[in-house]
Amino acid sequence: MKKLLFIIVLLSFYGFRSGTENRVYEGIAMDKNSLEFIYKEVHQEIFIKGKHLETRTSFVGENGSEFAYRELDFRNSFQKPNYLLMDERSGLLEEVIHVGANQFEIRYRKNSNSKLKEKSLYVPEPAVVDGGFNYYIKSNWNKIIAEEKLVFNFLSVAFQDYFTFRIYKVDEQTSDPNIVLLRMECQSLLLRVLMNPIYVHYDLKTKRISKYEGISNIRDHEGHSYKALLNYPELGP
Repeated sequence: MKKLLFIIVLLSFYGFRSGTENRVYEGIAMDKNSLEFIYKEVHQEIFIKGKHLETRTSFVGENGSEFAYRELDFRNSFQKPNYLLMDERSGLLEEVIHVGANQFEIRYRKNSNSKLKEKSLYVPEPAVVDGGFNYYIKSNWNKIIAEEKLVFNFLSVAFQDYFTFRIYKVDEQTSDPNIVLLRMECQSLLLRVLMNPIYVHYDLKTKRISKYEGISNIRDHEGHSYKALLNYPELGP
């Protein structure tokens, strides 16, 4: 926790000195079925002259200590950021470097006992990497509101491949009329049978995520991704 506080203070100081703008917000992840607490996310967005350049996410356990972190670098692309995820508990490593056009260098290690896998991969447009998904939605917001189905290619580090997804607005009622509910699922019928859909709740006014229901970046002690319910009580990505 001391490390996390130091980072926040350092970023705030740097922003004051250099004109960098910072935005910090939190999300709470619970098990989708039991609703038990899993972890907390602390997001730090870095802006320079109004442009969003980086997001660093700290994953914090029940004891208040950081156990994993994620870095997104949007300098070259909002939808295809450079991506890094490290989990200090298992030694898991995921990394994507956007080398230009639609070419990516991928590095993946399941745990500290696993061999590091590296691969160069081409992903056709529209290509999306991790948190770049959020910018893809925002850049196509009018189509989403018009209930058009969007199709994109999402890079999977673990599989060292990409999968085609579709996302669209659903008519299910929410308790808040200012919430836009989106359903994300595989384009392939076979994969749709095997994989549960993801639901993302967006605030209609801010176009920021308020809730996420689906598979998580974070794994449990057996190496399986959590099925999580993520709530952003004040501000989301």
